[in-house]
Amino acid sequence: MKFVEEHKTVAGFPKSQRISNEELLLLDVDALFPCALEGVMDRAKLVRSGQVLAPSIFTMGNMACGFYAINAANAGDFPAAATAILGGIAFDMLDGRVARLVHGESAFGVEFDSLSDFLTFGVAPAHMMCQLLLKDYGVWGYAVAFVYTLCGGLRLARFN
Repeated sequence: MKFVEEHKTVAGFPKSQRISNEELLLLDVDALFPCALEGVMDRAKLVRSGQVLAPSIFTMGNMACGFYAINAANAGDFPAAATAILGGIAFDMLDGRVARLVHGESAFGVEFDSLSDFLTFGVAPAHMMCQLLLKDYGVWGYAVAFVYTLCGGLRLARFN
């Protein structure tokens, strides 16, 4: 039995050639297996993805507030829609601060933030005003709401 324990192999390596978890973390896996690990994230990429994910969570909150504002306006709950837009303002302020704090600025983050801002501060207020006041003016009310949304989209596209 002692012979079996001493010569037992794990993943093809005898016990004498096994390494600890700490030593495994220090290995340059890409140098050992250059082709086998293509597409696998290394530690720096994993940390970087966490830095990008943190502000994106706040941006998702901003987008969720805009989406909720549209749904609340459809249901006729205009105070809830306005409160959701105010919540979107808070999330919009926080996502930029968190991105700068964790050094998580990215091209994706900028585009995602602009899309969320367009929904929350362009589409949702125009839709809310269209449901509340402008629907009584027919096509002209829709045109006014569209011009507001268009100006918001052009502003975000221009300064992005």
